[in-house]
Amino acid sequence: MPARIVHKAAVIAALSALVATGPVHGQHAMDSLLVRPVVRCDEVGVNARALFAGYVGRGDLDSAALVLDRWSGLCPGSEPWQRSRILLLLARPALVDTALPENFLTYLATYRYLANLPKEAVAAEAPELAQNLAFSSAWSTQVMPGFSPGMVEHALAEFYGPDPNKLLPALQAGRYAGSRLQRDYDQEVRSILALYEVNFAVFAGAWVPLGNLAVLGPHPELGFQLGFKKARMNYDLTLGFRTGSANRTYLARRIHAADTLEPTSHFFGGHVSLDFGYDLLQHAQHEVQAVGGLGYDGFDAFPSVREDPGQSASAGSLDLSMGAGYRFYLKPYTYLGFQLKYHWTDHSANHVVDFRGHPFTFRILFGGLGNLAKRAKLEWVQYRIRQ
Repeated sequence: MPARIVHKAAVIAALSALVATGPVHGQHAMDSLLVRPVVRCDEVGVNARALFAGYVGRGDLDSAALVLDRWSGLCPGSEPWQRSRILLLLARPALVDTALPENFLTYLATYRYLANLPKEAVAAEAPELAQNLAFSSAWSTQVMPGFSPGMVEHALAEFYGPDPNKLLPALQAGRYAGSRLQRDYDQEVRSILALYEVNFAVFAGAWVPLGNLAVLGPHPELGFQLGFKKARMNYDLTLGFRTGSANRTYLARRIHAADTLEPTSHFFGGHVSLDFGYDLLQHAQHEVQAVGGLGYDGFDAFPSVREDPGQSASAGSLDLSMGAGYRFYLKPYTYLGFQLKYHWTDHSANHVVDFRGHPFTFRILFGGLGNLAKRAKLEWVQYRIRQ
């Protein structure tokens, strides 16, 4: 039998011994089956990594490939196995981009995490892992010159070798357009970016009535928004309050005396609406939005009297609004925003007042977005959002 075949058979036998069952003899067959060892993938991985590194160090890539094949058969899908497979392809050398597996980004992100751990701590607490990472880095650095810069293979060799922190930002910049790795990265990022984010913002601004409603004068407005953002869409519940007396005295009816108009300068306003926004432009830290909403807008024409609720009166109207908004992200999840909206209202609808007009509002918002799972996934693939 040729020595090469004998050697390969010995490699397979060495790995098979990790999970071999004891001999089955006659009446002891059942006992042997019941007590046979269970495969422990952590132990298989430790031995396989040592065998693989040994064969690679001696330049025996065929035997290293046999180790990978048997390793995968026993315990498929681990990051060290996938990394070793890629490095073996790079060493042959071979084109790797078309041989990448599904969910390869998960393997890349896992290795980057391991490679960025403090080396002294890893060496002290997990010496075998430290040796394996050092082996991968040294071998990958050695094969990297075999590929031209700009090739996916060169990028992977650099990732597993001298610098594990360059590849994912380069993919975000689209530097490997047309490659499978770039397509997989873009698809993964799109799925992460599609996750919703909770939005909360406080705002201060001004309510400025026009037309006959201008008799009330402009009023400061304070409020908040609570909702969520999903891709380019924004959905919020908005609640605002306005204070201050009217500019001039105006005539209004009390609820219990609908035929009598009385002069008043009282004003306390409120607004609640469901607001919608669409990001017309998303660029770095900037968002330009088309915004609109449907809700209720009203104001008290007379102060409330606890002893006689009939002495108070509120003019209210449905509110349809449209306008524009802008957000500047101070940090990836914190923004300063501006909104200008025009409101279609009719405050004479419930006959407390006889005048009508259409106000506009200007608001300055300070808010934040949050989704811990989304944030963690973006950090995992080194994606810089809104920067």
